[in-house]
Amino acid sequence: MSSPDSHGIDPSPDALKAEFPGWDVFRGVNHMWYARRLQSSPPLLVMDENTTELRAKIRIRVSRNDNSAPLLNCRG
Repeated sequence: MSSPDSHGIDPSPDALKAEFPGWDVFRGVNHMWYARRLQSSPPLLVMDENTTELRAKIRIRVSRNDNSAPLLNCRG
């Protein structure tokens, strides 16, 4: 589990975009947070209910350096 920043606040979408260049971060109509790797084929997408966990999932995806699995489960 990832933790919020040093002030106990979830990172902003702009902070995530700055931390992970090439990723777009946005909130969906279902109030879930999404991050997608721009110009990837197949599309890479991670999602979660908060940006702290979203950051953790982006880190996992980046550390895997694997474009073969386009979707990570939002619950796992």
